[in-house]
Amino acid sequence: MSLIRFFRDIGGAEAVVPLDTDIIWGEDYTGDYQLLPHAAIQTEIDYATAIDVDAFKHVPFIKKIGTDKVITYQQGLTDEDAEGQSIIMRFINSLGTLSSKYEVLPAFSNSGSAYPVTQINLEMIEIENKWYYISLVMKVNYTDIDTAEAIGIIACERLTETTFGSPFWVYSTSGTAPTPQTGFPQYNFNEPTSSKIKAKIKSTDYQVFGYPNDQANGFDGMPVDAVGDKFAELFSIKTGGEFVRISRNFNISNQASRMYFDFGDFVPVVSAIPSSPQRASIQVLNDGRIAIVCGSTSDRKELWFAVADLNTLNFRQENIYKVIYGQETGQVFPGLYKNGVWAYSNFYHDKTDNKIKIVCSKYKEGIFLFEFNYADLNVIT
Repeated sequence: MSLIRFFRDIGGAEAVVPLDTDIIWGEDYTGDYQLLPHAAIQTEIDYATAIDVDAFKHVPFIKKIGTDKVITYQQGLTDEDAEGQSIIMRFINSLGTLSSKYEVLPAFSNSGSAYPVTQINLEMIEIENKWYYISLVMKVNYTDIDTAEAIGIIACERLTETTFGSPFWVYSTSGTAPTPQTGFPQYNFNEPTSSKIKAKIKSTDYQVFGYPNDQANGFDGMPVDAVGDKFAELFSIKTGGEFVRISRNFNISNQASRMYFDFGDFVPVVSAIPSSPQRASIQVLNDGRIAIVCGSTSDRKELWFAVADLNTLNFRQENIYKVIYGQETGQVFPGLYKNGVWAYSNFYHDKTDNKIKIVCSKYKEGIFLFEFNYADLNVIT
């Protein structure tokens, strides 16, 4: 279970009328969602090859940058969020060619560290027409999860399709550039760019939530409800003047398999929308409707796509589709917390070809892209 997620730019069209925030789910938890009219095109972006090399791949994000579909994800040696984890980028160009792999943010510790420093992939961010790859840097102690310590946020600029700048600190909990583990490079702040990215993250366009909470240094941490449950892996949009966040309850022992919502007030409420314990993705489509992609069962055997009525969070049964299911060929490599099949989806609605483009991980050891034409759906609203 990754401890932090970074969640998204506003994007999409602004609704003309205010958003109705009543959350209505038109299916039962065990509902058998309909298939897409035409099967999604499936592309393998990357898959693990060997233990202690690249056996963990997870938390993908996708962006349209120019004519490229740019995909980032975190890659580890064997286990989730352990030492040796770095951020990888691949892109698909306008000709449909998948690029080589590029390590845009190198690892912060090696496989011999006793208290690993690791990276959690964050969504790419645009500042003054320049794009940046970003990750959260943390110390993680899996024998006591509550002692996980956020160190800061690191970034590097996307210079061209295949080149990138030197990493630099956007923010650190100490206020100074952290001292690296012996044998690893020292990075500094890059002003004024660091401050501009931090301000963007803090805006209503983007949000980052630390673990543990870091209010003292200008970040708001995770929402916590009245009984102390923590909500993380948030994803947010803004439409019709309303801020909408979805999240999961990170208190595993009493977690309901449902999606949680809050509307900028840090008071998460449970919905009837099924969600296996994972980050989901919510977006505003090109026609102004809200859509969500997530998995519905604890084993994450399927990925669904749901479209709401215009200016509402009313997801009718007839507007919920299976994107992918089956293909449970089995996990290839062992590893800590490598549970479930399809997980941690992220998507966008392409304005050029009207296709929905979804990335997700499979068994946390492979990254896949799914594409289908939005015009094929008979959206009832």
